[in-house]
Amino acid sequence: MTDTEKYLEENGYLYLPDFIDKDSCRLMAESMIEAVESGRGEKDPQCPMSYSFIDVFDSAHDEILPHLKKVSGKNLLKTFNYCRLYQPGETLERHTDRDSCEYSITLTLGFEGKPWPFFIEDKKGFEKEILASVGDVIFYKGIERPHWRNSYKEGKWQAQVFFHYVDAEGEYKNQPIIEMFRKEKNVFVEKT
Repeated sequence: MTDTEKYLEENGYLYLPDFIDKDSCRLMAESMIEAVESGRGEKDPQCPMSYSFIDVFDSAHDEILPHLKKVSGKNLLKTFNYCRLYQPGETLERHTDRDSCEYSITLTLGFEGKPWPFFIEDKKGFEKEILASVGDVIFYKGIERPHWRNSYKEGKWQAQVFFHYVDAEGEYKNQPIIEMFRKEKNVFVEKT
């Protein structure tokens, strides 16, 4: 077992700084902002001040999968990806995720201001605060570890993408890709 596999098992999360190059993140954030400005963003029921999109970053989802398999030691299957453009005053309530999010990452794509803290409760019951910069990933056991963000006061906007997976040999391996969120008007083309 590698150090990262051991840490993930013992704590339920990993912080992976500089996991994705900043230029790729900038392009994804710009795509989200342009989509919202052109009226293609959906208001998000979980975060009603923010805008969200489902499965718009499939190529990035595919590209990082081998790297996540390596750091986790798990044969991961992708389920879906979801991105959100957070607005000031937003709160992400403390929660755990649905079964199709056995393993998840939150990737900071960009922000105007300062990074918005991400909180997670580790397996020992301690609350950890993580300030993720552009390109940083927090890789966590989404259905197991409670996570949240307090009221957003750090800036004017923050763009995040979430990539979700299940263990191919695990209890949740038969979870379907989430179809209920897919909406034709919610699709936009990734910048390359």
